[in-house]
Amino acid sequence: MLSTSLSLKSGWNLISFPFVDYRIIEAKDVNSLVYVYNPETSSYEQLDISKVSGKGFWAYAYKDTNILVEGSVPLTADSISLVANKPNLIAIPKNGLYVNSQKGNCIITKFYYFNSTDKSWYRWDAKTKEYSRYNESKKAYEVVRIDSNPFIQEGSAIFLYSENDCKLG
Repeated sequence: MLSTSLSLKSGWNLISFPFVDYRIIEAKDVNSLVYVYNPETSSYEQLDISKVSGKGFWAYAYKDTNILVEGSVPLTADSISLVANKPNLIAIPKNGLYVNSQKGNCIITKFYYFNSTDKSWYRWDAKTKEYSRYNESKKAYEVVRIDSNPFIQEGSAIFLYSENDCKLG
C-alpha cells in the first residue's frame, strides 16, 4: 500500500487524492462533504469525501489539519480526460504532474489553482508561459515567473483548460 499525507489549512482547500482507489486513514477536522466541478454541466456537485476518486475537489477544514490516505493503485496522468474549453477540476497524479510534458494529446491553454496557504489564486498561461499570482488589492494577476513546464505536486488540484477533448499522458 502507498500512502500520502495532505496538509490542509483552516478554510477551503483545493486538493485531490493521488490514487485510483483509496482509503482515508485519518481526516480530523475536515467536513466529510466536498465539492467537485462537473465540466459537462458547468456546476458543482457535493459528494462524500470517500467517493472522489480521480477528481480534484474543494474540502473544508475547520482548523489546520492533515488527511492521511492510502491506496494500492496510483493515479496516472493517462487516466485523466479533459473536456474542451471548460474548466476541468483534475486530480494530480501520484508523484505530481508536469503540465506541458505530460499533456498527452491535449492542447493545453491555461490552468488556475487556489493556494490555501497564502489564500491566493494562481494562473499559468500556455502561450506566454507566465505563471501569475492574483493581487487582491490591484484586482489583477501579476507575473511571478516564466515557466514553460510547471510542476504541480500530488495532493493538489487544478482547473485545467484544453482546446480539445483529450487525455493527459
